[in-house]
Amino acid sequence: MKRAPFLLLTLLWWSLVLITSGDAVSGDWSRRLLAEWFGLAGTGLDVANYVIRKTAHLAYYGALAALLAHSLVTTLSSRTRRAAVVGVLLAVATGVFDETRQALHESRTASAWDVLYDAVGATIAAWVYTRRAEGK
Repeated sequence: MKRAPFLLLTLLWWSLVLITSGDAVSGDWSRRLLAEWFGLAGTGLDVANYVIRKTAHLAYYGALAALLAHSLVTTLSSRTRRAAVVGVLLAVATGVFDETRQALHESRTASAWDVLYDAVGATIAAWVYTRRAEGK
């Protein structure tokens, strides 16, 4: 019964990644929040917005890759390293899909750099997951 919770969590996280890529969570939205909540303006606002948004790419896709890998290990009895590679590939494919979809929204911009951040986050998380799962 260990399988179902992780599989459900993976599907929920994957959904969250895709839901938050729409118009509602644009760069303008995060800028507005930072300005209202912390009183940021000018260069400080721009830097904070950039750092937070890129860190979110690393974290979102890192968590997605680790969850995908763990779900593959627990549901399909896949080997840890193979599952980690598949998790990274699926996370990066999701990032490519996400950026392509963002190109269709006026308030969003598609960026190959964001896919790179997604890939780095996914790779780091998969590496950490593999090391922990293998007891190293």
